[in-house]
Amino acid sequence: MADQTERCRYTYTGEAAHESCCYRKTWGDAERCVWHAEADDEETKPMEVLREARAPPSVRELNGGDGPVEILDGAEFRDVSFPDGTDLAGVSLRDANMAEVTLREATLVGASLLDATLIDADLRRSDLSEANCWEAELNEIHLGGADLEGVDLQAADCSDAILRGADLHGANLEGAFFSRADLFDATLTETRSYGAVFSEARANEGTELDKWCVYDPNSDVDSGQWRGGTDQTRTDGGASVAGSDVDPLTKAEGTYQELEELCAENALLEPQGRYFVRRQDIHTEEHRQEGNWSRWLRARVSRAVVLYGESPFRVLSVAGAVIVGSALLYPLGLLRNSTTGQLMTYPTPTEPVALVTTLADSLYFSTLTFTTMTFGLYSPVGAGKFLTMLETGAGIVLMALLVFVFGRRATR
Repeated sequence: MADQTERCRYTYTGEAAHESCCYRKTWGDAERCVWHAEADDEETKPMEVLREARAPPSVRELNGGDGPVEILDGAEFRDVSFPDGTDLAGVSLRDANMAEVTLREATLVGASLLDATLIDADLRRSDLSEANCWEAELNEIHLGGADLEGVDLQAADCSDAILRGADLHGANLEGAFFSRADLFDATLTETRSYGAVFSEARANEGTELDKWCVYDPNSDVDSGQWRGGTDQTRTDGGASVAGSDVDPLTKAEGTYQELEELCAENALLEPQGRYFVRRQDIHTEEHRQEGNWSRWLRARVSRAVVLYGESPFRVLSVAGAVIVGSALLYPLGLLRNSTTGQLMTYPTPTEPVALVTTLADSLYFSTLTFTTMTFGLYSPVGAGKFLTMLETGAGIVLMALLVFVFGRRATR
């Protein structure tokens, strides 16, 4: 080990109770080791010297456990090109300057990149699963095809990042910025994305999104898998991104709204409509929990009849049910033939032809009534007048709703 006077002695104090001090030998005339020495703008640190200054593999293997295998906090290696497949798994790189670095197909599994700067870095096809990138600067980073499963990107800035084909399954994206990011063919399933910003981000039909966000009570994801992550706080005094004071329904509502806007900006109509319905379902559940039964009932009726304005087929189904249901009631002596004066009644079961004729006439009358046309050969009597009034009113309302739903979908 180097003499005390030759040691780097760079001290990282960003996290209370998690400080670190570099033991490595100073580099040349610099006061720091090769990892922490500040290089000139046109100077690139030699790869061989960087490699030799790392802890031996045997030492890294002994470390780890609950802590990092190697500590490179505050390292300065801007614009360094590492060989493909470089192993930085489990390394602590907190507050490191890795801007414009090339680390293709690298292994950074479980690495700590908290507050690190990776602006315009190239990490294509790298493995960052379970890495901690809290509040990291990832602007314009290239993570195409990267494995980001379970990565912690809370409050990270991923603006203009290329995440095409990246796997972010189970990642924590709370409070992260993905403005103008490329999410083509990316996987964003079971992510915690409350407070994430996707404005102007690009997505396509190959972008895999959840049908239910993890905060939704209807989600299949075990809540115990994500709630612990949302309660984390910075030990250096930084504020929690999304603390325990925010209830799951509020998180679900906000997440659905952001995903809805992401889909709307990219003309993904099917998931856009789905997230709109999910968001309205959350509103309905909030009304129920607050005991606001009038709003809850209106919301339930809206969902049943028009699916909150998303389904013309549901309106048509309700309309068909009203027409057929009324047609089955009219032959109970509720209609009179204007020509013969006879009441419309069901014939005996031994007269199938007469039964079909009666039902056809009743269905014809019901359709005319529903569409507010003339009554034809029949006129309502007794309770039939009340039934025709209800059916006519239902027809007016449902046809208006049908026009509204088609108009709403056409304007997207």
